[in-house]
Amino acid sequence: MAVAKQAHLVHDRIPGVEITVFYMDVRAFGKGFEEFYDRVRNEGVIYRRGNPSEIIKRGERVVVRAEDTLLGEQVEVEADMVVLAVGMQPRLDVEQVAQTLNLARSEDGYFLESHPKLRTVETNLAGVFLAGSCQGAKDIPDTVAHAKAAASAAMILMAGHRTRSER
Repeated sequence: MAVAKQAHLVHDRIPGVEITVFYMDVRAFGKGFEEFYDRVRNEGVIYRRGNPSEIIKRGERVVVRAEDTLLGEQVEVEADMVVLAVGMQPRLDVEQVAQTLNLARSEDGYFLESHPKLRTVETNLAGVFLAGSCQGAKDIPDTVAHAKAAASAAMILMAGHRTRSER
């Protein structure tokens, strides 16, 4: 969806621009995401399922060589500019943090919640909560909601530790 958003913004700001997105999987999983993806395609952004393998310079332009996996053939797309969109990965020091706090990690290296549906902000260590992209790639609305949930969980924990005179 980040690529779709950027393609949409470029399309709006540069009249007549031609945009081709090479992809393997489109994950339009949130509310309104599928509709936004369709909108961007209807604006003229071309989505090609394929594996780019090489970028070469040809004169003042660049050429992206790729395998179009739907057609089963090699293609070349000339461009003035190429933008690489890479998948998100955990911070470089995630292993050190995980070892220091004794936190569990998922297969992809992010911090693991204690339960994926019931306790999405709690970790295997009491009093340590997860918020945002330390648990995996998230967009801004999901990050904000997750941060609010983590803050609420921390407040509940702290409220349970107040003395009687504080209540």
